[in-house]
Amino acid sequence: MAQQAVDDYDVAQGSDSGGEDSLNPEVEDNLGTYVGDRNQSNERDGFGVATHANGDVYEGQYSAGQRHGEGKYTWKNGEKYEGSYKHDKKHGLGSFTYANGGIYRGMWVNNRRHGDGTFFYPNKDTYTGEWRRGRKSGQGCYVFKATGCEFKGTFKNGKFVAGEWKMRDGTTYVGRFSRGIPTGQGIYKFPDGNAQKGKNRVVYPAPDSTPDGPRVPGDAVPERSWHGEEVVVASKMPELLALEQERNVALHKKEMIDKATQLFEALDSGSGPECVRDYIDVLKPAEMSCESGLPNFPTTILGYAKWLQDLKEGPLPDLRSEIQQLTSGERVVHILGVMRATHLADQGPVPPTNKPSISNFVYVMEFDAGNKVVHLTKVHDVKHMYDQLGWPMA
Repeated sequence: MAQQAVDDYDVAQGSDSGGEDSLNPEVEDNLGTYVGDRNQSNERDGFGVATHANGDVYEGQYSAGQRHGEGKYTWKNGEKYEGSYKHDKKHGLGSFTYANGGIYRGMWVNNRRHGDGTFFYPNKDTYTGEWRRGRKSGQGCYVFKATGCEFKGTFKNGKFVAGEWKMRDGTTYVGRFSRGIPTGQGIYKFPDGNAQKGKNRVVYPAPDSTPDGPRVPGDAVPERSWHGEEVVVASKMPELLALEQERNVALHKKEMIDKATQLFEALDSGSGPECVRDYIDVLKPAEMSCESGLPNFPTTILGYAKWLQDLKEGPLPDLRSEIQQLTSGERVVHILGVMRATHLADQGPVPPTNKPSISNFVYVMEFDAGNKVVHLTKVHDVKHMYDQLGWPMA
């Protein structure tokens, strides 16, 4: 029965198609005609209708010459967006109808699907759940219309990576996925209440030659097989599922701790905002707070990374931090660290003092379901650090 379920996956996997990436931009110029309200500077302001030179039409609210507020934009190819705009960008709640028949209804940030939303695909498949930077990311559910199969769990960068795969015969597989294929340990739960734990073995053949030339590894068709243990009767199911859940939680926590350590090292490198972008959601900048007593401290992680970079490239070229202790919870990591620095160069609040500083601090990193940092709190006695360096606080 488990092998039949693996075969069914081919049917389900093949139906995930349709139009997520075919997104046309709005016209940014003011060519064409406009009928509507204007402000004292003769900018479009209030309600208006703009017909662009290429045939696109916008009907809705403007502010200081930009689409801002509720509006409807219709492209000449029939595509349509109805919803909220902010500074000429789709931002907030809105619905987009694609030329191929696909429809997205949900949240937008800076012209990308971001937040909770539902995509109705042209082939009648649906996805409902979280989006990040235009991709399915976070918790969600994808339903395949043709087969009745369903993916429910965690998505990352548009791919299903962990959770439940419900099949047309009532069988459910619980585990992790890679490249859209069940991988590693997992459990099949059967309609009669029994279950089978086992392991997926996936082998990707080496690249070989094709009539069109060498085949890249990503095109290689994987060979997979299911190696199951003895079937567990229904009465033992709670115990088995509890063990599997415990394993999945441990894997998620390990990934979160790895990300926290990497972010710590990225910040310590002093390389600036670019070095931390992989660990946060850049479309919705992660917030930063610091209990330090220092005025005008950065309020985002990107700003904090720039602050550290300026210190390292300026008065504190030997600035460095080390992890002393690390603990974790469900979606939070606490790091006790020590910061060392010496005022050796110019660009400080006073001329170089050549005085060293050693101070302890705590990071509290809060993560979302996709293991992106959404908030960083730093507890640091900056006054003690400044006193050691010979710097004034003001």
